[in-house]
Amino acid sequence: MSPDPTTVHFPSREDVLAAALALARPALPPALFSPQAVTTLQRQTRLLAPLVRLGFECRLGSNPQVDLQQCIRTDEALLLSRHLSTLLTGLPEPPAAWQALHRFGLSWADPSSRLRREVAEVWMEFDLPAATTSRPSPPSIFAGFREPATLDVLEHVLTSLQDRPLHPALRATLSRCLAAMDEPAGVSHLGLMLARPVDAVRLNLKGLTPHTLFPLLDALGWSGPRAVLKALAEMLFPLVDGLMIDLDAGHDLYPTLGVELFFERQPAQEPRWSQLLDRLVHHGLCTPAKRDAVLQWPGMLFPPDTSSPWPAALLTASLLAPANRFGILGRLVNHLKLSLSPHRDTEAKAYLGYGHTWLTPETPGAPV
Repeated sequence: MSPDPTTVHFPSREDVLAAALALARPALPPALFSPQAVTTLQRQTRLLAPLVRLGFECRLGSNPQVDLQQCIRTDEALLLSRHLSTLLTGLPEPPAAWQALHRFGLSWADPSSRLRREVAEVWMEFDLPAATTSRPSPPSIFAGFREPATLDVLEHVLTSLQDRPLHPALRATLSRCLAAMDEPAGVSHLGLMLARPVDAVRLNLKGLTPHTLFPLLDALGWSGPRAVLKALAEMLFPLVDGLMIDLDAGHDLYPTLGVELFFERQPAQEPRWSQLLDRLVHHGLCTPAKRDAVLQWPGMLFPPDTSSPWPAALLTASLLAPANRFGILGRLVNHLKLSLSPHRDTEAKAYLGYGHTWLTPETPGAPV
Protein backbone atom coordinates (compact mmCIF):
# COMPACT_ATOMS: atom_id res chain seq x y z
CA MET A 1 0.00 0.00 0.00
CA SER A 2 1.46 3.34 -1.06
CA PRO A 3 -0.15 6.26 0.77
CA ASP A 4 -1.12 9.22 -1.34
CA PRO A 5 0.55 12.40 -0.02
CA THR A 6 -2.69 14.39 0.05
CA THR A 7 -3.43 15.54 3.58
CA VAL A 8 -6.81 15.40 5.27
CA HIS A 9 -7.39 18.42 7.50
CA PHE A 10 -10.18 18.03 10.03
CA PRO A 11 -12.11 21.21 10.84
CA SER A 12 -12.79 20.07 14.41
CA ARG A 13 -11.53 17.33 16.66
CA GLU A 14 -14.86 15.45 16.93
CA ASP A 15 -12.98 12.53 18.51
CA VAL A 16 -11.88 11.37 15.09
CA LEU A 17 -8.84 9.65 16.61
CA ALA A 18 -10.86 7.78 19.22
CA ALA A 19 -13.31 6.71 16.52
CA ALA A 20 -10.53 5.59 14.17
CA LEU A 21 -8.83 3.64 16.94
CA ALA A 22 -12.13 2.00 17.86
CA LEU A 23 -12.47 0.84 14.24
CA ALA A 24 -9.01 -0.73 14.47
CA ARG A 25 -9.79 -2.55 17.70
CA PRO A 26 -10.82 -5.87 16.07
CA ALA A 27 -7.50 -5.90 14.22
CA LEU A 28 -5.37 -5.21 17.33
CA PRO A 29 -3.74 -8.59 18.04
CA PRO A 30 -3.97 -9.52 21.74
CA ALA A 31 -0.39 -10.78 21.67
CA LEU A 32 0.76 -7.18 21.08
CA PHE A 33 -2.10 -5.15 22.56
CA SER A 34 -3.32 -6.24 25.98
CA PRO A 35 -6.77 -5.04 27.09
CA GLN A 36 -5.06 -2.58 29.43
CA ALA A 37 -2.88 -1.26 26.60
CA VAL A 38 -5.90 -0.77 24.34
CA THR A 39 -7.76 1.14 27.07
CA THR A 40 -4.74 3.34 27.72
CA LEU A 41 -4.22 4.07 24.03
CA GLN A 42 -7.88 5.01 23.62
CA ARG A 43 -7.65 7.40 26.57
CA GLN A 44 -4.44 9.01 25.36
CA THR A 45 -5.83 10.09 21.99
CA ARG A 46 -6.88 13.33 23.69
CA LEU A 47 -3.24 14.37 23.72
CA LEU A 48 -2.88 14.02 19.96
CA ALA A 49 -3.69 16.41 17.15
CA PRO A 50 -6.81 15.49 15.10
CA LEU A 51 -4.84 13.59 12.46
CA VAL A 52 -5.23 9.87 11.85
CA ARG A 53 -1.58 9.02 11.34
CA LEU A 54 -0.53 6.89 14.30
CA GLY A 55 2.33 4.63 15.24
CA PHE A 56 2.51 1.90 17.88
CA GLU A 57 5.84 0.90 19.42
CA CYS A 58 5.42 -2.72 20.53
CA ARG A 59 7.94 -4.73 22.56
CA LEU A 60 8.44 -8.18 21.07
CA GLY A 61 9.59 -9.94 24.24
CA SER A 62 7.61 -10.44 27.45
CA ASN A 63 7.19 -6.70 28.14
CA PRO A 64 3.55 -5.79 27.26
CA GLN A 65 4.17 -2.03 27.01
CA VAL A 66 2.91 -0.26 23.89
CA ASP A 67 3.85 3.37 23.24
CA LEU A 68 1.79 5.76 21.13
CA GLN A 69 3.16 7.95 18.33
CA GLN A 70 1.79 10.50 15.91
CA CYS A 71 3.37 11.99 12.79
CA ILE A 72 2.64 15.60 11.79
CA ARG A 73 3.86 16.95 8.47
CA THR A 74 4.82 20.48 7.56
CA ASP A 75 1.48 21.44 6.03
CA GLU A 76 -0.22 20.27 9.24
CA ALA A 77 1.85 22.45 11.59
CA LEU A 78 -0.97 24.95 12.08
CA LEU A 79 -3.27 22.12 13.07
CA LEU A 80 -0.71 21.01 15.67
CA SER A 81 -0.32 24.51 17.11
CA ARG A 82 -4.10 24.94 17.38
CA HIS A 83 -4.40 21.56 19.09
CA LEU A 84 -1.69 22.50 21.59
CA SER A 85 -3.44 25.81 22.29
CA THR A 86 -6.63 23.94 23.12
CA LEU A 87 -4.77 21.38 25.23
CA LEU A 88 -2.94 24.04 27.25
CA THR A 89 -6.20 25.87 27.88
CA GLY A 90 -7.47 22.77 29.65
CA LEU A 91 -4.46 22.54 31.97
CA PRO A 92 -4.67 24.80 35.08
CA GLU A 93 -0.88 25.17 35.26
CA PRO A 94 0.60 24.11 31.91
CA PRO A 95 4.06 22.59 32.41
CA ALA A 96 6.91 24.53 30.88
CA ALA A 97 7.69 21.69 28.45
CA TRP A 98 4.16 21.81 26.98
CA GLN A 99 4.45 25.59 26.62
CA ALA A 100 7.81 25.23 24.85
CA LEU A 101 6.29 22.67 22.47
CA HIS A 102 3.43 25.08 21.76
CA ARG A 103 5.87 27.86 20.90
CA PHE A 104 7.76 25.46 18.66
CA GLY A 105 4.49 24.58 16.89
CA LEU A 106 3.62 28.23 16.36
CA SER A 107 7.03 28.91 14.84
CA TRP A 108 6.90 25.80 12.66
CA ALA A 109 3.47 26.87 11.38
CA ASP A 110 4.86 30.25 10.26
CA PRO A 111 5.59 29.96 6.50
CA SER A 112 8.46 32.44 6.83
CA SER A 113 10.18 30.70 9.74
CA ARG A 114 13.46 28.86 9.65
CA LEU A 115 11.87 25.82 11.30
CA ARG A 116 9.40 25.64 8.43
CA ARG A 117 12.26 25.49 5.93
CA GLU A 118 14.28 22.88 7.80
CA VAL A 119 11.81 20.53 9.53
CA ALA A 120 9.75 18.26 7.28
CA GLU A 121 7.86 16.34 9.97
CA VAL A 122 7.48 16.01 13.71
CA TRP A 123 6.78 12.80 15.61
CA MET A 124 5.23 12.98 19.07
CA GLU A 125 5.80 9.87 21.18
CA PHE A 126 4.04 9.14 24.45
CA ASP A 127 5.52 6.48 26.72
CA LEU A 128 2.64 4.55 28.20
CA PRO A 129 1.31 3.95 30.77
CA ALA A 130 3.40 6.74 32.33
CA ALA A 131 1.23 9.38 30.62
CA THR A 132 -2.04 8.44 32.32
CA THR A 133 -1.96 10.99 35.14
CA SER A 134 -4.27 14.02 35.38
CA ARG A 135 -1.28 16.20 34.45
CA PRO A 136 -0.07 14.48 31.29
CA SER A 137 3.65 14.23 30.75
CA PRO A 138 4.84 15.94 27.59
CA PRO A 139 5.85 13.67 24.74
CA SER A 140 9.24 12.93 23.30
CA ILE A 141 9.65 14.90 20.09
CA PHE A 142 11.44 13.72 16.97
CA ALA A 143 12.05 16.36 14.34
CA GLY A 144 12.63 14.99 10.84
CA PHE A 145 14.74 17.09 8.51
CA ARG A 146 14.42 17.82 4.80
CA GLU A 147 18.17 17.40 4.40
CA PRO A 148 20.79 15.79 6.68
CA ALA A 149 21.07 18.20 9.58
CA THR A 150 24.08 20.40 10.23
CA LEU A 151 25.20 21.41 13.72
CA ASP A 152 23.60 24.81 13.23
CA VAL A 153 20.25 23.21 12.35
CA LEU A 154 20.40 20.85 15.33
CA GLU A 155 21.16 23.72 17.67
CA HIS A 156 18.32 25.82 16.29
CA VAL A 157 15.76 23.04 16.74
CA LEU A 158 16.97 22.20 20.25
CA THR A 159 16.92 25.78 21.46
CA SER A 160 13.45 26.20 19.94
CA LEU A 161 12.15 23.16 21.82
CA GLN A 162 13.93 23.72 25.12
CA ASP A 163 13.77 27.50 25.21
CA ARG A 164 17.31 27.65 26.57
CA PRO A 165 20.83 27.76 25.10
CA LEU A 166 22.50 24.54 24.06
CA HIS A 167 24.89 23.21 26.72
CA PRO A 168 28.51 23.52 25.48
CA ALA A 169 29.27 19.87 26.30
CA LEU A 170 26.29 18.64 24.29
CA ARG A 171 27.24 20.92 21.44
CA ALA A 172 30.74 19.44 21.44
CA THR A 173 29.34 15.88 21.35
CA LEU A 174 27.03 16.73 18.45
CA SER A 175 29.91 18.32 16.59
CA ARG A 176 32.03 15.21 17.11
CA CYS A 177 29.26 12.96 15.79
CA LEU A 178 28.75 15.03 12.67
CA ALA A 179 32.48 15.25 11.97
CA ALA A 180 32.81 11.46 12.07
CA MET A 181 30.21 10.89 9.32
CA ASP A 182 30.95 10.72 5.62
CA GLU A 183 28.28 11.15 2.96
CA PRO A 184 25.72 9.78 2.41
CA ALA A 185 25.44 9.23 6.18
CA GLY A 186 23.67 12.01 8.05
CA VAL A 187 21.21 12.93 10.80
CA SER A 188 17.64 12.36 9.60
CA HIS A 189 15.84 12.94 12.92
CA LEU A 190 16.62 14.60 16.24
CA GLY A 191 14.86 13.30 19.34
CA LEU A 192 14.31 15.09 22.63
CA MET A 193 12.52 13.89 25.77
CA LEU A 194 10.69 17.02 26.87
CA ALA A 195 9.68 15.47 30.20
CA ARG A 196 13.30 15.11 31.27
CA PRO A 197 15.32 18.26 32.05
CA VAL A 198 18.60 16.74 30.89
CA ASP A 199 21.08 17.82 28.22
CA ALA A 200 20.74 14.68 26.13
CA VAL A 201 19.26 13.97 22.71
CA ARG A 202 18.82 11.12 20.26
CA LEU A 203 20.30 11.21 16.78
CA ASN A 204 18.81 9.00 14.06
CA LEU A 205 21.45 8.37 11.43
CA LYS A 206 20.58 7.30 7.89
CA GLY A 207 22.72 6.47 4.85
CA LEU A 208 24.65 3.70 6.62
CA THR A 209 25.47 0.20 5.40
CA PRO A 210 26.74 -2.86 7.28
CA HIS A 211 30.20 -1.96 5.94
CA THR A 212 30.20 1.65 7.14
CA LEU A 213 28.50 1.14 10.53
CA PHE A 214 31.41 -0.27 12.52
CA PRO A 215 34.02 2.20 11.20
CA LEU A 216 31.68 5.04 12.20
CA LEU A 217 31.20 3.66 15.72
CA ASP A 218 34.97 3.22 16.02
CA ALA A 219 35.54 6.81 14.94
CA LEU A 220 33.02 7.98 17.52
CA GLY A 221 34.61 5.93 20.28
CA TRP A 222 31.30 4.19 21.00
CA SER A 223 31.72 2.17 24.21
CA GLY A 224 28.63 -0.03 23.98
CA PRO A 225 28.35 -3.83 23.67
CA ARG A 226 30.28 -4.28 20.44
CA ALA A 227 30.31 -8.10 20.58
CA VAL A 228 26.51 -8.17 20.88
CA LEU A 229 26.16 -5.78 17.95
CA LYS A 230 28.57 -7.81 15.84
CA ALA A 231 26.62 -11.02 16.49
CA LEU A 232 23.32 -9.33 15.61
CA ALA A 233 24.83 -7.81 12.48
CA GLU A 234 26.03 -11.19 11.23
CA MET A 235 22.64 -12.75 11.98
CA LEU A 236 20.27 -10.06 10.69
CA PHE A 237 21.91 -7.49 8.42
CA PRO A 238 22.15 -9.79 5.36
CA LEU A 239 18.35 -10.11 5.37
CA VAL A 240 17.28 -6.46 5.30
CA ASP A 241 17.04 -3.75 2.65
CA GLY A 242 18.22 -0.91 4.86
CA LEU A 243 19.25 0.14 8.33
CA MET A 244 19.50 3.19 10.54
CA ILE A 245 21.06 3.68 13.95
CA ASP A 246 20.01 5.74 16.95
CA LEU A 247 22.72 7.34 19.06
CA ASP A 248 22.15 8.91 22.48
CA ALA A 249 24.28 12.02 22.91
CA GLY A 250 24.78 14.17 25.97
CA HIS A 251 27.90 15.56 27.62
CA ASP A 252 29.44 12.51 25.95
CA LEU A 253 28.25 9.71 23.68
CA TYR A 254 26.30 7.11 25.66
CA PRO A 255 26.92 3.35 25.22
CA THR A 256 23.30 2.67 24.24
CA LEU A 257 22.42 2.08 20.59
CA GLY A 258 19.29 1.50 18.53
CA VAL A 259 19.46 -0.42 15.26
CA GLU A 260 16.46 0.02 12.96
CA LEU A 261 15.88 -2.61 10.24
CA PHE A 262 13.81 -1.90 7.13
CA PHE A 263 12.29 -3.70 4.18
CA GLU A 264 10.96 -2.03 1.06
CA ARG A 265 7.81 -4.20 0.97
CA GLN A 266 5.27 -5.44 3.49
CA PRO A 267 5.32 -9.01 4.90
CA ALA A 268 2.79 -10.42 2.41
CA GLN A 269 5.13 -9.49 -0.45
CA GLU A 270 8.44 -9.98 1.38
CA PRO A 271 9.25 -13.38 2.95
CA ARG A 272 12.37 -11.99 4.63
CA TRP A 273 10.17 -10.35 7.29
CA SER A 274 9.26 -13.85 8.45
CA GLN A 275 12.86 -15.03 8.29
CA LEU A 276 14.03 -12.05 10.34
CA LEU A 277 11.35 -12.54 12.98
CA ASP A 278 12.07 -16.29 13.11
CA ARG A 279 15.68 -15.50 13.96
CA LEU A 280 14.58 -13.12 16.71
CA VAL A 281 12.34 -15.86 18.13
CA HIS A 282 15.19 -18.37 17.98
CA HIS A 283 17.42 -16.06 20.00
CA GLY A 284 14.76 -15.23 22.59
CA LEU A 285 14.18 -11.66 21.43
CA CYS A 286 10.59 -12.21 20.24
CA THR A 287 7.80 -14.52 21.32
CA PRO A 288 6.22 -16.78 18.68
CA ALA A 289 2.82 -15.17 19.29
CA LYS A 290 4.18 -11.67 18.74
CA ARG A 291 6.02 -12.79 15.60
CA ASP A 292 2.74 -14.04 14.17
CA ALA A 293 0.92 -10.87 15.24
CA VAL A 294 3.43 -8.59 13.49
CA LEU A 295 3.18 -10.58 10.26
CA GLN A 296 -0.61 -10.43 10.35
CA TRP A 297 -0.87 -6.71 11.15
CA PRO A 298 -0.82 -5.15 7.63
CA GLY A 299 -4.17 -4.60 5.97
CA MET A 300 -6.80 -2.14 4.77
CA LEU A 301 -10.09 -1.19 6.39
CA PHE A 302 -12.91 0.05 4.15
CA PRO A 303 -16.08 1.83 5.33
CA PRO A 304 -18.41 -1.07 4.33
CA ASP A 305 -16.29 -3.51 6.36
CA THR A 306 -17.04 -1.98 9.76
CA SER A 307 -19.88 -2.50 12.19
CA SER A 308 -19.13 0.85 13.86
CA PRO A 309 -19.75 4.23 12.16
CA TRP A 310 -16.95 5.57 9.97
CA PRO A 311 -15.68 8.90 11.36
CA ALA A 312 -17.71 11.75 9.85
CA ALA A 313 -14.60 13.78 9.07
CA LEU A 314 -13.17 10.92 7.01
CA LEU A 315 -16.44 10.48 5.13
CA THR A 316 -16.55 14.19 4.38
CA ALA A 317 -12.96 14.13 3.15
CA SER A 318 -13.75 11.24 0.79
CA LEU A 319 -16.81 13.02 -0.59
CA LEU A 320 -14.77 16.15 -1.26
CA ALA A 321 -11.86 14.25 -2.83
CA PRO A 322 -11.49 13.70 -6.59
CA ALA A 323 -13.51 10.81 -7.98
CA ASN A 324 -10.43 8.61 -8.38
CA ARG A 325 -9.50 8.80 -4.69
CA PHE A 326 -11.02 6.66 -1.96
CA GLY A 327 -10.18 7.07 1.71
CA ILE A 328 -9.38 4.01 3.79
CA LEU A 329 -7.67 3.18 7.09
CA GLY A 330 -4.45 1.30 6.44
CA ARG A 331 -2.14 -0.76 8.62
CA LEU A 332 1.54 -1.45 7.90
CA VAL A 333 4.73 -2.63 9.57
CA ASN A 334 7.20 0.22 9.31
CA HIS A 335 10.35 -1.35 10.78
CA LEU A 336 11.86 -3.43 13.55
CA LYS A 337 14.33 -2.09 16.09
CA LEU A 338 16.93 -3.60 18.39
CA SER A 339 17.88 -1.62 21.51
CA LEU A 340 21.34 -2.39 22.88
CA SER A 341 22.76 -1.40 26.25
CA PRO A 342 25.63 -2.67 28.42
CA HIS A 343 23.31 -2.45 31.44
CA ARG A 344 20.34 -4.57 30.27
CA ASP A 345 19.39 -7.28 27.83
CA THR A 346 18.89 -6.47 24.16
CA GLU A 347 15.25 -5.65 23.38
CA ALA A 348 13.45 -6.02 20.05
CA LYS A 349 10.53 -3.79 19.05
CA ALA A 350 8.14 -3.53 16.13
CA TYR A 351 6.87 -0.18 14.86
CA LEU A 352 3.38 -0.49 13.44
CA GLY A 353 1.62 2.21 11.44
CA TYR A 354 -2.11 2.95 11.30
CA GLY A 355 -3.71 5.84 9.50
CA HIS A 356 -5.99 7.38 6.94
CA THR A 357 -4.70 7.23 3.40
CA TRP A 358 -5.99 7.39 -0.14
CA LEU A 359 -6.40 4.61 -2.62
CA THR A 360 -6.31 5.30 -6.34
CA PRO A 361 -6.64 2.88 -9.26
CA GLU A 362 -2.83 2.82 -9.39
CA THR A 363 -2.37 1.88 -5.71
CA PRO A 364 -0.84 -1.61 -5.33
CA GLY A 365 -3.37 -3.93 -3.75
CA ALA A 366 -6.34 -1.66 -4.36
CA PRO A 367 -9.54 -3.44 -5.36
CA VAL A 368 -10.48 -3.10 -9.01
